[in-house]
Amino acid sequence: MAKRVRIVNDLPDLVPLLHIFATKRHKEVFDLLSSGWYTEDELKEMLEYEEVKGSIDILRESGLLESKWRPPEAGGTPEVEYTTSYSKVRLNLQCEMEDLGNIISLSFMDEKEFDSIVEELISCIKSGKDSITNISISEDISPIILKAIVKRSPKLLIKGQKLEVVSGD
Repeated sequence: MAKRVRIVNDLPDLVPLLHIFATKRHKEVFDLLSSGWYTEDELKEMLEYEEVKGSIDILRESGLLESKWRPPEAGGTPEVEYTTSYSKVRLNLQCEMEDLGNIISLSFMDEKEFDSIVEELISCIKSGKDSITNISISEDISPIILKAIVKRSPKLLIKGQKLEVVSGD
């Protein structure tokens, strides 16, 4: 199945990709979806997992997933089915080795440690420091790493040069 090429021009865009493939379950879901269209129930059955929604959500947030409604059998209800959007990746970037090391560390960081960083950023945003520049200076985090944190976190969003907390948090 021929699909598109994901082009990565910015170092923080690597974080979701590395994070997905760091987890066996996410990788298995991605690999299976690369071969065709499947519903959540079909994925559970084929992979023998009780839960795949987390993997689907992460793939969707990373922009690696397509979805469509499957027409129902007679008298049934329609179901959402999924497949991957990309089959190849092209990296086109140049960076400092220190930044690359930080990006890789951030991608594979333990969830508890990562959540504490995100919570610290959320309190900065709620206190009125919402620009990337202000937060970078006050928290002593490079703008590249700050953007990478936002790329991994479903709780944060970049709009222009400002960070926002995703509603519901």
